Amino acid sequence: MVSAGCSALNSSARDDKWWDSVMTPATDTPTITASPASRIAAGVRIAPTADYNSDPFFRFDGCHDILLDSFGAYAQPPEVVVPEIVTDAVDIEAVFRAGRDGAKVIGVRAVVDGKLSHLQLRRFDAKKGDSYYFRHEFSDPKVRHLKFEVDGANRFSGVVVGNHTILRRPESAHMLRHVAIGDSLQSGGANYHPGSEESGDFFYMRWESHSRFQAALMGCDSYINLGVGGTGWGENVPSDPFSARVPLAVRGVPQILGFYGSRNDVNHEVQVPHAVEMTLQRVAEVPVVLVSGPQQAGFSRLNELVKQEVEKSRRIWLDLDGVAAAPTSNPTGHPTFDEQLDLARAAFSQTDMSHVRDAIEHAK
Repeated sequence: MVSAGCSALNSSARDDKWWDSVMTPATDTPTITASPASRIAAGVRIAPTADYNSDPFFRFDGCHDILLDSFGAYAQPPEVVVPEIVTDAVDIEAVFRAGRDGAKVIGVRAVVDGKLSHLQLRRFDAKKGDSYYFRHEFSDPKVRHLKFEVDGANRFSGVVVGNHTILRRPESAHMLRHVAIGDSLQSGGANYHPGSEESGDFFYMRWESHSRFQAALMGCDSYINLGVGGTGWGENVPSDPFSARVPLAVRGVPQILGFYGSRNDVNHEVQVPHAVEMTLQRVAEVPVVLVSGPQQAGFSRLNELVKQEVEKSRRIWLDLDGVAAAPTSNPTGHPTFDEQLDLARAAFSQTDMSHVRDAIEHAK
């Protein structure tokens, strides 16, 4: 069993005014522990259904639809299932099935009444295919809206709750959804865990990407990350362009859609202006579209090409060029966790939230 409470990083974040508005009060931050079996005596277990819109206990974030099999609920990658529930229980376990083997390959964060319990994910060892009970213990009973962000899992199997008087689905639909399309920089803070994934040694946390924290700073109550590796603007290089994810993003009905990157377009700049123009035309009905070029140093020419097309389209340009160090600065070639936070702050500082709210209201 491994436990996770408030880390030094989380404590320091509370002193950073950038994060004051998005962090839970210290008194409402749960202690999170993991175990292969339930530790709640006489607990009540609730399993999810395949009804995305009307499950009686869970609302789902991180995806626009869910699938169900004998192991639990899941989403079509790169979407993930992020369950939400309302309860006054002080003791609640979220049950997820591991999709990875290794040390600290499962990352967990609770979102309490819309506030992040931690910036950096609490991390746990796991064996692929095994189920784990992530226990969240609060200091006092009160009604809370809980969201469980878990990275490294491939099924959500339900929750186990202790003594409670309230256990229900959040009443309203999501009001402010941010969908992010991007390359592997959107898959989160890079960490080096040899052997942690079948696909290789480099391990990314999509819940530690800059757009996740940017969405939190913007007050978004829903976030879907469609960023995976090997993508870009161009239709021919690489083979999975940003435009291929537009239909999935639009089905999620976002109020805010972000296109972030891509450095993968370097040396293929000829295709970029037309690709940006055509892709932005396809999302004309989305109220707010945010676009950045590459976020790491060394891609200024590509950054300028994207900027020119975004300004022609009258969408919101976020200049993140060089906020993160050059790819050669760390073993993974991706921004570090601290750089992801810097990117989020830089993006949010350039976003006029009154304009965003007006655009969304006008689109209703």
